[in-house]
Amino acid sequence: MLGLRRFETIMFKLEVLDHKAREKAGFITPTFGAPIRVLLTFDAAVEVNLTFSCKTT
Repeated sequence: MLGLRRFETIMFKLEVLDHKAREKAGFITPTFGAPIRVLLTFDAAVEVNLTFSCKTT
């Protein structure tokens, strides 16, 4: 059985490969430089917020 972290890594890589394949096929426009929306858990959102707020000060 895969651990949660390993499963998330594999899913992320598959999603990236799928996205690249769709771009090449012309189904979607390239997103290089464009923001991509993601859904974070509360804990992850707080961690990201703290990380970026520390770097800007």
